[in-house]
Amino acid sequence: MDSAISQIDLGEAYLAPSATHWLGTDYLGRDLLARIAAAIIEASLPVMATVTIGFVIAGIFFLAWLPRRFPLPLITGTAVIRSLPAGLLAFGVLLLAGGQQRFEFVLLVIGMTATAGALDHLVNCWERDRHLGYWDAHNAMGGSARRRALQLGMQQGWRQSILQLFGLTIQTSLAIEATLGYLGLGIQEPRASLGNIIAAHYDRALKGYPIPALSAVAALLIISMLPRLLTAQPIGRRKPAWLPRPASTNQK
Repeated sequence: MDSAISQIDLGEAYLAPSATHWLGTDYLGRDLLARIAAAIIEASLPVMATVTIGFVIAGIFFLAWLPRRFPLPLITGTAVIRSLPAGLLAFGVLLLAGGQQRFEFVLLVIGMTATAGALDHLVNCWERDRHLGYWDAHNAMGGSARRRALQLGMQQGWRQSILQLFGLTIQTSLAIEATLGYLGLGIQEPRASLGNIIAAHYDRALKGYPIPALSAVAALLIISMLPRLLTAQPIGRRKPAWLPRPASTNQK
């Protein structure tokens, strides 16, 4: 925070992009590229780490609870939390905080919703496959419930859907943090957030200087789409493992 304050130079406000400032400067004369990098490190990366921790906690709890049946209050509670709009929930928590617009409250809500969503998805996958009888053969051979869920479920059958949910959760959480930052909640100046960068330069963008706001928007789009692209299933590259292989021409 001290370094962000020391970089303020009103005489260099809104400089055009140059070799010294690749994206120009913001309304306080700070290097815009450095501000966007600081926003990614101070806001976006903690959001992504929180979602990751939430999924890990959900996976550990899911495997620890097996082979017992999941209680109805747990299933109902996770389903309710998952159905709530996380952005409105975070906004409500910040309002109840009594003016303490702390970024930790945003991370708390994001982590809670990510954990509930991942756990709800895992329980639904387990119950669906159990009712369809997918585990009967493995159970007859003496396999444990945790081994079935880990090897045949989380590492194989459910893997792609879990990755897709993970990428979507990160994308949604980043959008929530940026929206709250735009509204002046969560991370406050002089700390950087892509949301408060967009908010600080929105009026300037309407007056014909859109570089600062568009740069922050582009950064948000890139880091939001990256997890979805990394977890996307390649089309036509892999064949299902259960398809029989064609017989060799040398076989009779």
